[in-house]
Amino acid sequence: MSKHHGRGICLFFLFFVVSVGLAQLPEVSAEAIEALGVTTGTPKRNGFVFIEGRYLSPPYTVSRKGNAIFINRIQVEQPIAWTAEALTPTAVPPSQKIESAKVSPAASAPESADIVVVPEPQVAKTEPAGEATRVGKTLDALFDDPATNTAVEKYAATPEKKAVPVVLTQKQKEEFRQKLDAIRLRFELGLGQGEIYFFSPKNGRVNGTYGTARALFMVLPEAVRYAQSPQDLLSRLCQGGVFFLDINACTDLYKHKLNFTALSARRELIKLNEAEKKE
Repeated sequence: MSKHHGRGICLFFLFFVVSVGLAQLPEVSAEAIEALGVTTGTPKRNGFVFIEGRYLSPPYTVSRKGNAIFINRIQVEQPIAWTAEALTPTAVPPSQKIESAKVSPAASAPESADIVVVPEPQVAKTEPAGEATRVGKTLDALFDDPATNTAVEKYAATPEKKAVPVVLTQKQKEEFRQKLDAIRLRFELGLGQGEIYFFSPKNGRVNGTYGTARALFMVLPEAVRYAQSPQDLLSRLCQGGVFFLDINACTDLYKHKLNFTALSARRELIKLNEAEKKE
């Protein structure tokens, strides 16, 4: 493959940044489940899912439990933290506010984009004991609502202070349910159309079209099997014309080298399905 051709493929992929919330996914609380309930989707046999580098074979069932999104019972995203501070910022006295920083609205992607990259969130500096950080209405920011996109605020936490319970009106609960279910449905429809998703709470989310997934699966089984390091895996993917995965994604994939058998089987299924459509 020529250098010029490689650049052409690389420029074909369009990227955009979307803010992400937490670097880790807390367990869904019973309080959140009771308030928002559960929504279960229908199994999808199309699409491709990787969770922290581990490939999951279809079918995929996308569900929502409380304030979190699950695929095959594995939590993949939690769009908003279930805390009184995150859901009701006024619950914390103004006198406790130390500092704030504006959050940039999420950039919108052109309809022609093949790849969506949600990069690794910036890691905050370590704070002295006795302080905690919370994010303002992050769900509103996720839905590109500048009018309600609040600042990231930091509050001093007193050791003896108990956690403030989340209190929402019936209207607020319904609004949160609708927005979270819209996110769940987005993933379900994407998988139904053959899209590929890489979920990683630490490194962010990457997703692309069926064409992107097909290009990856044509080279990934051998690349991950014979790679000697994450850097080597990244190099092998680039040599095969795949440029949209970074070193973080390759590090996760390298941890699951034994996936190559399942990856090879899925590639053969891709070829079989395409052959059947041509007949």
